[in-house]
Amino acid sequence: MKAVQYLRKLTKPFYIIGYLPYRDNFQSALDFSKVQWIKFPMYKKNWVADPFLFSISDNTIEILVEEMREDEGKGRLSKLCIDKKNGKLLDKKVILDLPSHLSFPIFFKENEKTYVYPENSGGGALRIYEYDYSTDKLVNPQVIIDEPLVDTIIHKIDGTYYAFGVVDDGVTHESTKILKVYSSKTLTGKYTQIQTIKNDKKWERGAGHIIERNGRIYRPAQSCEIRYGYHLVFFEMVFDGKEFKERFVGKIMPGNDYPLSIHTYNELDGYVIIDSLGYFYGRFSQFLVNTKSVLQKCLKLIGK
Repeated sequence: MKAVQYLRKLTKPFYIIGYLPYRDNFQSALDFSKVQWIKFPMYKKNWVADPFLFSISDNTIEILVEEMREDEGKGRLSKLCIDKKNGKLLDKKVILDLPSHLSFPIFFKENEKTYVYPENSGGGALRIYEYDYSTDKLVNPQVIIDEPLVDTIIHKIDGTYYAFGVVDDGVTHESTKILKVYSSKTLTGKYTQIQTIKNDKKWERGAGHIIERNGRIYRPAQSCEIRYGYHLVFFEMVFDGKEFKERFVGKIMPGNDYPLSIHTYNELDGYVIIDSLGYFYGRFSQFLVNTKSVLQKCLKLIGK
């Protein structure tokens, strides 16, 4: 039993976030040598993921993230302030912590206010909060969609707000083949489902803010085919005034250093931010995983 526990520790994965210069061709392969990975004390144990670029100044970058606390086994939302030149963590503030898991701190700025509508499917509904800059806390929660949606994205078109979300069982991810589309006349109002988009692949779970290029809009999403959030896919969202159609335009696979996943992609003011999943002990962990897989297959053959 102790050997099994030790093996699990050696092959434990963790998320890491990193930023790089703006890429006009967002759907093309990513040059990971340009990524500045953000590392801080205990970054492998109490890791962060689902990064959203919040603000950028001459010297610093502020990022909203899911912060996973190993001792609690759930995520909370935090704001990181990092040195733009070297990626050093300068400050961290918890902006929302609930009894249930929180992640994907996506936001919408409007009328000099900032609203955050994170993933909290454990809470049974999608809620939107106002960001209080005086306290760096999320306040005044309102239920806008009474369903346990995950990684929802809201985008405004001609005065109407459209929300794109999925339900995910967290096991088979089969329901991530189905994208639900909702609309509302106000950002914080109740949203009504207007459409369902079905895919033959598990490619519909959101991965970041809508990307705009030359009057067209593109939705980043996660592939959950091989495993949860394995790689990024991008869809052009074609809207005819009544319904949306998706057109696949590209994908980004994870890099060699963190090969298990890349499942968030966001842009702001000349920068891109991503997250990736890797092993606690890098390639040594990968070797142990591969060896374990080979041994399991051999044992099955011997058993036959």
